[in-house]
Amino acid sequence: MKLETAKRWLILFYEKIQENLAVLAELDSTMGGDGDHGENMLRGMTAVVNTVEPKEFASTSDLFKETGMLLLTKVGGVSGT
Repeated sequence: MKLETAKRWLILFYEKIQENLAVLAELDSTMGGDGDHGENMLRGMTAVVNTVEPKEFASTSDLFKETGMLLLTKVGGVSGT
């Protein structure tokens, strides 16, 4: 995948999360979660877009590595059930 295509895909993904925040919360709630999945994903992808959109990367791999690290640090997760 080309670097610019990957960057654009991340931005589009962020926009879809914004559009479907309520749906993600509802899905989380119906599966036994606490309904915060949409908010968690939005928080993570906001950090991703704010960080990677203006930045230049040497490769698509570097872009995805930074994206993954941002998501790990910004998005909450299940602590176990």
